[in-house]
Amino acid sequence: MIKRTMFTTSLFEEIDFLNNEEINSTIEHITKNETFGQHASLPNDGGVSSHISDKSVDLLDKMPELKTKIEKKLVECSLLMGGYDNIKISNSWSNIQKKGSRLKHHCHPNSIISGVIFLNVDADSSKLYFDNPNKFVRIFDFKEPTSDNYEFYSFQPVRGQMLMWPSYLFHGSYDDLNNTENRMVLSFNSYYEKVE
Repeated sequence: MIKRTMFTTSLFEEIDFLNNEEINSTIEHITKNETFGQHASLPNDGGVSSHISDKSVDLLDKMPELKTKIEKKLVECSLLMGGYDNIKISNSWSNIQKKGSRLKHHCHPNSIISGVIFLNVDADSSKLYFDNPNKFVRIFDFKEPTSDNYEFYSFQPVRGQMLMWPSYLFHGSYDDLNNTENRMVLSFNSYYEKVE
């Protein structure tokens, strides 16, 4: 019998995308310069975001070296997915979560590839879960979990790690409560820049 794998969904991981010095300067910049408020993906249980309106200034516009570093990886990711090299960050923001908070499951419409960089996380931080976009896996009973039948896949955040994925993937913390004080991430969306 031949097994053919169709319709794969890739996620891209860079373990040490930022070093300690870069992480610390990014955290310092965010805490000194960003305005935080409530966001729909963070219930009223101790989470705030700098993504508080469509008119929010792009966080990474004020950090051009980091923006360039991320966009180089975005191009690499897009090309590995069969996309184009004219991909750019469309918006970026930071989320900060208190102990006992959750991240609602959500996706990122109007974006091609989304990503996150974990800044202030540890072993007590809530995991990030990604839902299988094929909802039919839930109607079958499987003997053992494989990449063909996972309902979700989770990552334990690591300081300095970056993840990128197709923006249609739903993700969040399920019922995992965050137990890190001020769990902080930097997130971003992307688009293809118009070529003239």
